[in-house]
Amino acid sequence: MVVVTVTGRAPEERAGRRRRLALARLAEQREGVWLRPDNLALRPDPGRDPGVTGFRAVPDTDPSTLAARLWDLPAWAERADELADRLAGSPADGPADLAPGFELSAAVLRHLQADPLLPEELLPPDWPGRALRQTYDRWDRRYRQVLRDWARSV
Repeated sequence: MVVVTVTGRAPEERAGRRRRLALARLAEQREGVWLRPDNLALRPDPGRDPGVTGFRAVPDTDPSTLAARLWDLPAWAERADELADRLAGSPADGPADLAPGFELSAAVLRHLQADPLLPEELLPPDWPGRALRQTYDRWDRRYRQVLRDWARSV
């Protein structure tokens, strides 16, 4: 648990703090109170942000229920399935595929960055995170080969 302990900051500073906490895979339970399971080494650096204080906390309620309230897991899973389908349907076969492939790659990477990386016991059955990463890795190897071939030919 991370609690924002300062008030009255400029909007840019508050937005930067929110971005850093979200990139550390925390979710905001209420304004100024951010949570996540302790399964990652990613943590906000208090030395970098003296306006937050970290705590270890254990929920009084079911952790799965809390995780489902903090992260919109069904929406993330639905988008992951859509992106996996797009990866399967858009092979990188030649130079004409490079621009749309770049856009697709960016969309997948943005989505993976939003994966809360929860412990397996807090995820719904058939969580598509691992499958999307594997599909993307295969697709990306092919895309990079097409890009290398095109760059050598130019």
